[in-house]
Amino acid sequence: MLSGALDPFAHSAPFFFPSGFPSSSADAQAFLKLLDTTVKASRLSGTKTKQLSQDSLKIPASYDTKIVSSFLKLNNSLKPASQQRISSLYVFDAIARANKGQKGREGFMEKMEGVVDSWVRGMLTDGQSGAWVEGKVSHAARSWDKS
Repeated sequence: MLSGALDPFAHSAPFFFPSGFPSSSADAQAFLKLLDTTVKASRLSGTKTKQLSQDSLKIPASYDTKIVSSFLKLNNSLKPASQQRISSLYVFDAIARANKGQKGREGFMEKMEGVVDSWVRGMLTDGQSGAWVEGKVSHAARSWDKS
């Protein structure tokens, strides 16, 4: 049970870090609030995605596991085969690209790489219903294969 925070799996509730995440990290809290509103929006905002990419570089490395696991939980809480699931993949990709090759962000990238296969596999499974063009997911997956 989450203490003092809204349920991150509720579609209408803002997403917050699970208990145990230091609430004194204003950057991390602001990052997750922006992540939640960006991913759950009816249309993906390029400006907000860019802001998330830039902000992800400011999050201390000690929060890497919490950031990645919270992002994965947010993605899993989204309705299958929804536009928000595609948005989450694009945001995930943008954040990873911003952090790639950055000194001190190697641990973050390892954690992102650790979840990308299951993330994309779930997206492809969602797409089997024809809810979206598989090319959207495949394009992002191919870019990870090249990296």
